[in-house]
Amino acid sequence: MASIYMQGNAKLWYQGYTEKKEFLSWDDIVVNVLERFEDLDSERVMTEFNKLHHETTVNAYLERFAELKDQMLIFNKNQEVEFFMMKFISGLKEEV
Repeated sequence: MASIYMQGNAKLWYQGYTEKKEFLSWDDIVVNVLERFEDLDSERVMTEFNKLHHETTVNAYLERFAELKDQMLIFNKNQEVEFFMMKFISGLKEEV
């Protein structure tokens, strides 16, 4: 499904990538696409992740949290799920 939105080098990379795998989770795909095609600065990502707080809507916070979480996993694939759960909860507004 993801490949219909890809073109050029990304589409070729994805076709080769999926041929080698039996099962792919969405998280695996996101992490590998970012790892291959996005120019990430680990310090910037960690700083932004640590400063992230719920300011507008829960959906906006959730979307940005998910983006940064995927980027964080590029630098530390073994990060515990509990770490992300605690960060997500602590970043929510108190009234939520």
